[in-house]
Amino acid sequence: MLFLKRVKGYLHASKFNIENSEYKFIKEISIRTKSKIKEAKFALKIYSSNENGEPDELLHDVPIIGSAKKGKNTTTINVEHLNLQVFSKSIFLVVD
Repeated sequence: MLFLKRVKGYLHASKFNIENSEYKFIKEISIRTKSKIKEAKFALKIYSSNENGEPDELLHDVPIIGSAKKGKNTTTINVEHLNLQVFSKSIFLVVD
């Protein structure tokens, strides 16, 4: 699982290193959320990294939308249907 903390008022990006594996698929993403409203919607983007470990290409074409419950929670988004295969050594998650 991957965890990402949202920073109030800003896009927040976090880098996650990928363990060595021949095939790397992302099935689900878990994000720690804190919401003052019921069912707060947020967008998630997943980027590969380049040789320098910087964000490179967006790994998906369709929007990934999450819904955070009121209060402090861990929100899990199933992305298995997107068949996200990672060939880079790390990925970046961006929450909007």
